[in-house]
This record gives sequence, structure tokens and C-alpha cells, in this order.
Amino acid sequence: MVIFSYLFVLYYIEGVLALDATPLFLIDNGILDTVTTQTNPFALTTLQDFEVITTQAQTLSENIVFFIENNFSIEDVSSKDRKGTPYMHLHKNFLERKAKYFPKVEEPYKFIREKFESFDFNTFHLRSTTTKLHLDEHYKFIYIYFDDGKNETRVDTLRRHDAIIREVYFAIRQLVKGPVTAIYTGKQNPVVVKGGSRSLTVPLQAKSWKALECGNATFKFYDGKLLNGFEAAMRPRSCNYESLRQAGHFGYNVVFDSIRNGVAQKSYHLFFTFLLQQAGWKLIEIQWSKQNYEELVTQVQSIKQAWDTFYESSSPLVMESNEWYEPKLVINSYQIKIAKHDQLRAPNAITTPVIDYGTATGLADWEELAGGGAVPRKRRMRPIHILTTIPLLAGAMIGALFLSVMSWGVQMIMALQANDKLDSTDSKGLSLGDVPD
Repeated sequence: MVIFSYLFVLYYIEGVLALDATPLFLIDNGILDTVTTQTNPFALTTLQDFEVITTQAQTLSENIVFFIENNFSIEDVSSKDRKGTPYMHLHKNFLERKAKYFPKVEEPYKFIREKFESFDFNTFHLRSTTTKLHLDEHYKFIYIYFDDGKNETRVDTLRRHDAIIREVYFAIRQLVKGPVTAIYTGKQNPVVVKGGSRSLTVPLQAKSWKALECGNATFKFYDGKLLNGFEAAMRPRSCNYESLRQAGHFGYNVVFDSIRNGVAQKSYHLFFTFLLQQAGWKLIEIQWSKQNYEELVTQVQSIKQAWDTFYESSSPLVMESNEWYEPKLVINSYQIKIAKHDQLRAPNAITTPVIDYGTATGLADWEELAGGGAVPRKRRMRPIHILTTIPLLAGAMIGALFLSVMSWGVQMIMALQANDKLDSTDSKGLSLGDVPD
């Protein structure tokens, strides 16, 4: 029992440390009543969920204030001393349903900096010696960083920050006419273990990437899996560029094959929708569909990247349908690079690689690229007969079982012996009087 408890604790510790997730407080005075929070301290607020929250806050609020710590973790939230919790005012707002707490948010500071613009005039750095702010009602977004240099305990520092948050939030509410939303989080979680000998995962540079080139775009995928009661490898097979009707929008359709026991089973599509921008591109949506283009799930994204540079995902891509019988797609990591928009090629200029997964033996079937990564070797794909699919084989086995049982029953019925001798109709029948007492 002790061993199982130890493994259980290690499992959750690995889940907490493997992802750069930071706690976050949302002070909204009750205007974001549709936003729900997770009471489970291990529940993760994904990037998509946090984007929905910030979009609602931006729509319903006149002003948004971001209070940023250099380092922020769950240990800071749960810390106490003789005076109690350092977040006295935040705790009071939480009890009055004026604030919400999210224990784990996926890289909130990075997302905030990408979505909400920061300039010199709306960014302030508060130190322990200077706390004066020159605010303007025309500022839609305000960044306030806590730069501490005072010799004090961590709990005392957080208690002073809690008082500053209350004063600044009250002053801005008096300055602007509409509602104000405040977000309190940190740049990073110091508890996350990264790099060196303490890393919990193998560095991605040492792993084998599967790469596809679609005109001026390059996609790299690592460790793709399909989970549906069993585990199958997901390998990229081809990629096509598609122009969309909306102005400034374009997309790439990446075809994956599910590989099990060295045999390709089914094909799936991942469609990446991008928005054209002057300095680069923005990934706005990822759609996962079946081979017949039946949509399984769509995820909203908000990822910006400059031209001719690789974007690398910070967390696994998980695509899970609402239907219980549909499989779940998990891609450990992926990279995207797109050339400058004025050099995008037409769809007929894109080559599609062909891969023989039937004779795949591992890394030998992938050619290394300069600078890391790999592309599939061009081979002729081995034709796979439709009768070798798992559902048909399972149905044939069950049908054979029922057929054998039915055949045995028919044989037993045919082996029954019927009476071949009957009494004559002319003979006298048996009467009760003939029966002796």
C-alpha cells in the first residue's frame, strides 16, 4: 500500500512539474459570471480556455490591469505566517465572489504579452521604495510589474503586493467609467523543473522529428499517438496548401496515417488555419477530421510567429471528440515554419511525399534534414486489402463462432430418431374396464 501511495504522489508531482503552469487570480467584481473555476488543484486551464476568459474580460470591461510577479507558484498562494495568509484582500474578494482563482494556467504571461500590447506609457515597475503611478483613463491595458529589492520575507512581500493590488484597482475603478478587470499572475513558475540533469523529459533536440514540407511551409511532429482502447502511432504522410475564401486566411491540410503492427489502418486530417499578418502569421484554428472529412473536433488557437522562424509548441496537442467512441489524438510536440507571405506558392507547386509504412522499420525510413529533423523516404506504398481491417476481422471471427454453434444445433436436430412404428387403426383401443383393480 505504501508503494502504491508513493507512485501516486510521483504521478501527480510529474504532472505538475512537467508543464509550465502558473497560478492566476481574476478580479472582476462579478461581471464574468459565466466563467467557472476548477476546485481540483491539479486541473489545468488550457490556452484555449484562458483565451475565452480574456476575450470575455476584454468585451465586458472598460480597462484590464495586469499585476505581474517575477516568480509565482502555488506555494506562494498557500504560504502563511503568524498573521495568516498574505492575501487578505484577495481572500475577501474571493469569498464575496468578486474574484476567481485558477491554480494552474498554461503559460498565462506569454499569452497575455502576445494578445495585449504593452508600451512604455502603459507599463509600470513598482519597487519597494517607489509605489507612485501616473495613470490615464485612456489606457485600455495596464501592466504593473513588482520589482522587489527590499530585505523581507516572501510572505511579507506578498502581503504588501496584496495591499498594492487593492489600492491600484480601487484607483482605476474611480478613474474610468466602466467596469475594470484585474489579472494577477507571474512570469514563470519557479517550481517547474527544466534543463540539465534535473529535467523530467528528454530534450526535444535529441528526439526524432517527422517533417513535411508544403510549399513554403514546414511542419514537424514528434510522438503522435491515437488512443482508442489501444495505442497506434500517428505518422504524417502528406500535406497540401489550401487558399480560403476569407481575405488574409490560408490553411494547410496534413494527412496522418494510424500505424499499428507496421500496417496503416486509417487516415485522419489535421487542418491548420492561419491568418496573414505583416510581420508574420497567426495560427487561429486546428481542425481534426476523419478520412471522409467528417469533423471530430476543432480547437481555437492564438499563436503568432514571425516569418521564416520555427514555432515550437510548449505543451502536447490533444484532440478529443465529445463522442466517447471516437479516438483521441495526442501529439507530444510540433513545430511550424512558414516563409514570407509574398512567396507563398500555388497548390500545384506542392509535392506530396509517399511513405511505405507496411515495411517501416523505424528511424531508417526517415532521411535526416540539415539542422535537425527528418523527412520520409519516397517509396511506393504497399496496397492493403480492405478485408485486413480490424473491424472486419473481428466481425468475421464472431460470425464464424455463431455459425459453428448453429451448425452443431442443426446437426443435433437432424440426428433425432422419430417413431417409425404406430398402432394399427383396426385394433381395439385400450379402455378403463380392461384395467384390473
